[in-house]
Amino acid sequence: MIRRMRAPALEAGERPPGLQPFEEPADAEVGAETPPTAADRLAARFDAWSSQRERREVHFLRYVPSSSPVHRLWAGTKFVAVGALSIALFIWPSWRALAIVAGLLVVVLAVIRVPFSAVPRIPGWIAGVVLVGALIALISGGKPVEHVAGLRVGVGGLEQWARFAVLATELLTATTIVAWTTPLAELAPALARLASPLRRVRVPVDELAVALSLAIRCLPLVVEELRTMRDARRSRRVDTGRNASEMARDAVELAVAALLNALRRASELAAAIEARGGATVVRHDGRRPERGDFVALAVMAVAVAAMGVVG
Repeated sequence: MIRRMRAPALEAGERPPGLQPFEEPADAEVGAETPPTAADRLAARFDAWSSQRERREVHFLRYVPSSSPVHRLWAGTKFVAVGALSIALFIWPSWRALAIVAGLLVVVLAVIRVPFSAVPRIPGWIAGVVLVGALIALISGGKPVEHVAGLRVGVGGLEQWARFAVLATELLTATTIVAWTTPLAELAPALARLASPLRRVRVPVDELAVALSLAIRCLPLVVEELRTMRDARRSRRVDTGRNASEMARDAVELAVAALLNALRRASELAAAIEARGGATVVRHDGRRPERGDFVALAVMAVAVAAMGVVG
């Protein structure tokens, strides 16, 4: 027969035998932060590197809300202004005409008050390509000829390159100003209203406006997918030395993959539009040119006339 053993009676304040009082570790204090591990430090460095890379990326068509007079202009007015500037610069590409456009752009930038964080960061490889182009233009020579350290250096090619670079920069700045000050929803109605006279010659104005608006809206998506494919290829590639032919082959493969992906996206988008009855008619937002638009067009006309006089 098994007898049940009774535990001996304990006096007040006495602990059972074999049990030790619990003592909290000295370093475990309330509110004390645990030191970061190696994985935490690595994740923090990766996040910092990713944020820096995103700041260096070129962002397209970023709308910056504001209450400036340029923001309140009709989108069609901005399209007409940029088109007039482009045509005038290609007709009179002189330094005086470029100076007039540069002054006008500086005034517009001061009016819209866009923060510096919205300005796209140009990657380093683009700056390298520009410098290589300048060096090639300098080597090509041409009149006028300057004497530098006893040598005759023809700077005509460099002058032509600099003029073209300034022209391209001004046109890119004007286009960026339109993107900063115009919501994407206003693009298609403005384009359809501007091209409405072409309906008389049976031009599909609404279809072209919708296609252009969808292309502009999908451009950030295509850029983001291209970056994703680039990062995926980098993560799977063995980190070994590569020659120029291998780098060129990788670039071609990435471009082909991006093109196929864009075509697949376009097919899916077209199927979705057709399933919803199509998008052959542009819904106008009811906006028309106002007094500020006529003032802006008058200023643009004066600038173009001045370019024609000095050009």
